[in-house]
Amino acid sequence: MIVDRITLVLAYIYLDNFRAFGGEVNEIMILKENKFRNSTKTLVKMNMDELGDYIQNTAPITTRTAVERNCIDQCLYSLRSFNFSVDRANRFIEYREGTGWISKDVDKINAMQFSQLSEYTRTLNKVRKIYDELYLDEYIKAQSEYIDCGYIHQMFNSSIEEILQLYNTYKTY
Repeated sequence: MIVDRITLVLAYIYLDNFRAFGGEVNEIMILKENKFRNSTKTLVKMNMDELGDYIQNTAPITTRTAVERNCIDQCLYSLRSFNFSVDRANRFIEYREGTGWISKDVDKINAMQFSQLSEYTRTLNKVRKIYDELYLDEYIKAQSEYIDCGYIHQMFNSSIEEILQLYNTYKTY
């Protein structure tokens, strides 16, 4: 569940940075993708406290040994939208493929806040690239029920090391 933890904590960190400029973040919508099971699900909207609880319950901090043993069935979570409340007004902010982060009401939201969201997207895409490389390999997909994690570590050692480095960076918020 290492990719789960990285991508959930990334969303939390960048939302927390966003609200650090003043205001409250709520109605957070996150998309959960599992390439192994070929499924996509939108999570129930939540606030920051609920997101923190979800992270702890779904993807608790783990050890390297557990990461290496549980290499299959990882999910990638991506922030899709949220409300930002400032001065008793709500601003709906969403991510649109090909366009990026947008809000119809941009007053009261400064450019630094939007640059934080762009940085989130760049970092998430870095994780997504590794995730896709690992979990879209045809052999791994075909053998998902039987594959030994050692095979994945042997064939994709540099990707595994890169994901472990990201995990060490983003395991806490």
